[in-house]
Amino acid sequence: MGNGTVRRCAAVLAVLLSAIAPAATAGPDPTGTPAVTEQDPDLPEPLSPEQRASVLAEPAIVSIEVRWQGYVRDRTTGEILDPEPVSASTRCTGAGVGSEGYLLTTASCLRPTAVALDAFGQLVQRRVADGRTPADQAEDLLAQLLRDAVIGWPLEEDPVERTVLVRRAVTTDDPMPATVVAMADPDAGDAALLKIARSRQPVLPFAEGVQVGDRLVIVACPSTDASGESGGAVTPTPAPGGDGAVKPQFRGGVVRETEPHVVVDPVVPGEGPATLPGGVVLTEDAAFVGLVDASLGGRDVLVDAPVVRELLADAEVDTELGQVDRDFRAGVDAYYAGQYTESIERFDAVLAIIPSHLQAHEYRDDAQTRRGAQGGDEPAPPSLWVRFERFGNTYSGAIVGLVVLVAIMVFLVHRRRPVQLPTEGDADPRRPAEAPVGSEPDQTKT
Repeated sequence: MGNGTVRRCAAVLAVLLSAIAPAATAGPDPTGTPAVTEQDPDLPEPLSPEQRASVLAEPAIVSIEVRWQGYVRDRTTGEILDPEPVSASTRCTGAGVGSEGYLLTTASCLRPTAVALDAFGQLVQRRVADGRTPADQAEDLLAQLLRDAVIGWPLEEDPVERTVLVRRAVTTDDPMPATVVAMADPDAGDAALLKIARSRQPVLPFAEGVQVGDRLVIVACPSTDASGESGGAVTPTPAPGGDGAVKPQFRGGVVRETEPHVVVDPVVPGEGPATLPGGVVLTEDAAFVGLVDASLGGRDVLVDAPVVRELLADAEVDTELGQVDRDFRAGVDAYYAGQYTESIERFDAVLAIIPSHLQAHEYRDDAQTRRGAQGGDEPAPPSLWVRFERFGNTYSGAIVGLVVLVAIMVFLVHRRRPVQLPTEGDADPRRPAEAPVGSEPDQTKT
């Protein structure tokens, strides 16, 4: 193969892969149904729009625990009001918004005022127990502390200790420590950005916006660790396995106002949900709309979208949907369409990235059971093209870079190779070979 041919082949290959990689990375439509013809006449019970949104969002939902420890001090003078420190904790709901471990939650969850009632209650109980405060004055003392006291002090010699732990709905792993990246100004909105030391995590896509009358879904973690009924209009997220695991709760809502803030009213009037603060608000396609402002009581008022966008922009968070999210969404849609082979393959792709992905395990196992019940065999391994596509989706950037680098190296090597001039006794490749002396010309050619 000539030098020009090698160079042309390398250049063409690099261009082709550069053109293919972005399309492969984009992946299938997160809300589309896979184009597979396999159908099961006995399909799983269909999901309502609210249920589907909750199922698709569940892997990205997190429960956040914030623990505090410090001395109770006078708000004005800084005087320590009790010789023993207090410790208290609170929990809130959050959601993954960046595959490199970025999470959104309410800022009020991360402030000491969230645990003030519990912490000051401990001090009151101590004083009543040791006789320093009469029992009939306990309520007055608690009210005074809530008005005049703080936990910790903004001085280096006595910083209040705050620990933030995150438990994902997607796995049964131990809680992971998180760092507080940024908190919005309290006057702007009740939002904060956290980060855990995990990459390739499930995230939610972002909605373009909402209008009055749009139906939304509010998803939040249950207020207890038990999987009992919460009451009101709260509904547990359905799961095919029915293993009794704690699931995020969801309820339907309708946008009633968009100015000056987005306000969502419940579809079914009833008692308020027994869920953690900071509900995550979604479209029925499980796209992130916003957070419920936990600092406000009454109706569900959302943190303004510009407040959230500013937090993400300042931290340069990449909010693109990852391959694991696209595969999970496609797998769920295939499962409920009765396309079990496609569903199993999609969930296998999810588990290849997150082996402990609870929802993928549940749906895959049930899809396998249903496929076997209808007479299907074990699913064949993904085709070579499917495996190549998935590999390209994950490593497209590295592939393109490597190919381009190889193409450049081939070009440079052949460009620098010296031209070999013929020497005496060597045949010049550019001239036709001479016939041997004494030979007769070929008479067969005309």
